[in-house]
Amino acid sequence: MKYLSFTFYFILICLGCASIWVYTCFGDISVQQMIINLAQINDVMPHIVINFALWVILPSFILSLLPSKIKNILSVLSVAAVVYVFNLISFITNQNVYSSLFEDDFVRIDTQKIKFPLKKQNLIVIYVESLEKQYRNDKYVNEILTPYLQKQKALSFDGFYQLPSIKYTLAGLLASQCGFKENYNLDNMDSFYFFFPQLSCISDILAANGYKNFFYKSSDLKFANTIFFTQQHNFHVTKGLDAWKKENPNNSLIFGNSWGIRDSFLYEQIKKTIVKMQQINQPFSIFAVTVNTHGEENYIDPNCPINKFSLQNSIKCADFLLQDFIEWCKNQPFYNNMTLVIIGDHLAHGQKNHIYINAPKQRSIENIFLNSQRQDKKKHQWTTFDLAPTIMEALGYNMPSLGLGRSLFNTKQTLFEKYGSKLDTMIEQNSRFLDNLRQNVTLQKLKNKLYLPINDNILFQKPDELKSLIPYSDLADFSLGRLWLRQLNLKMDHPQNINLVFEAATLYSLMDRTFLVLANGKKIGEITFNHKIIGNQSFDLNLNQEDFQNNLLSLEFVNNDSHHWSLMRQGIGFSKIQFIIK
Repeated sequence: MKYLSFTFYFILICLGCASIWVYTCFGDISVQQMIINLAQINDVMPHIVINFALWVILPSFILSLLPSKIKNILSVLSVAAVVYVFNLISFITNQNVYSSLFEDDFVRIDTQKIKFPLKKQNLIVIYVESLEKQYRNDKYVNEILTPYLQKQKALSFDGFYQLPSIKYTLAGLLASQCGFKENYNLDNMDSFYFFFPQLSCISDILAANGYKNFFYKSSDLKFANTIFFTQQHNFHVTKGLDAWKKENPNNSLIFGNSWGIRDSFLYEQIKKTIVKMQQINQPFSIFAVTVNTHGEENYIDPNCPINKFSLQNSIKCADFLLQDFIEWCKNQPFYNNMTLVIIGDHLAHGQKNHIYINAPKQRSIENIFLNSQRQDKKKHQWTTFDLAPTIMEALGYNMPSLGLGRSLFNTKQTLFEKYGSKLDTMIEQNSRFLDNLRQNVTLQKLKNKLYLPINDNILFQKPDELKSLIPYSDLADFSLGRLWLRQLNLKMDHPQNINLVFEAATLYSLMDRTFLVLANGKKIGEITFNHKIIGNQSFDLNLNQEDFQNNLLSLEFVNNDSHHWSLMRQGIGFSKIQFIIK
């Protein structure tokens, strides 16, 4: 009984300490945001685990040893902290409420009906972690922290309001590129991997117009399931921390803070991509997310003429690196063919507010548009949603609305002007529109399906006359020995007979594993992995032209009951999948 009482108090106090720790590190976050992070606990970075142990587990253990009267008070305070930090009352209220926001105000873009501009302006969007516009105004800060950005004679918009539900990186990416927010169904964890591929984002629209889309992130693409977003919305090349480490195995100089690679390395990769795409005269877009100014782990890049660590100096360093990158762009002969957008992914979290000596009444994410094809900006009160159509119009498209966003070049009122702060509540409520999209998606249920990665793991061999073999998939995890969800999809201009060669490794499995292989729902064969063989096993399967439907192939692996694996019950990891076109 004594141990049971200790455990009860420990759990309650731990929840309270965890809430305070979360608020200190990340600000007040939503329940859904916390759940998605907990759902991928295996991918949490070591420094976060250590920090959590030191500031949550250890104090909770010590406090649980105090007298019962004190522990009762701490337990009540812990419950209050959880309710406050995660805004539980609002969350619970919204679970049973449906909003008609998407039915009434969501503008869905059909890429087949868009009138594309004659000029294909290339697009580079840089998300600078937590960068705020007021950092370049000495009215609010002791000294200007972004002097280079302050001197830029570039288009920028005032009147920003950050919705409470759009204050973390993934939400900022979705809102600014797609005009919507992720909508999780807590009764179905599969929804955490689903980012509405039926809805058009900037990358989908550009892909339909012949662009090659790149997504570069300094940190881990698996974090917050960002990789699923990029693979569901027509990014052709996606690279994050894993890819950078793989490409530079002996180069410790690429690493920055505990979250990822240093920004100077990221900018060099962007430069190389720009030059390469210009050489082959391929229209392109690059979306890149920096990390040097992230949280209390802010980092001073060695390439900056600053060596004293502080958050302010980290911001100055970010400005210096932007100067180097933007000036490089301006000195290129193809600069006029590029539209550059520099934006903050969200406002700085809680404890960063001490940067201001005179806090502004209305803080704004940084937003700078260079070489915008439109300059006739209008005065608006706007949110991150409105960046999506604004970027498209800056690129030369006629797109006054995209999703929940309204272009800031137009006079049409934004949804924040229409609804005010109620807009955030409406977004957090349920949506039948989004529920129907999720239920009607062409991808079948994710459970019990093995998901195959495509980046660097699949080799394509095709005859010269086959001009287009375009793989697309919802990429999950690169690591050999991990199980993937979802299915692999192929699109071909001219369906051919295909021989599929699988090379895989079985790790620590206690029994043979047999997977049914389905092509567009039709069984085409089975693969049985011998659990006694530790190492690569190869299998061949054939697909005929009639296995394709409308030039599409949906390849599935079912009967995967090792979905939740442990050390002694681990599944199959594919090291290579080769498609040989006959």
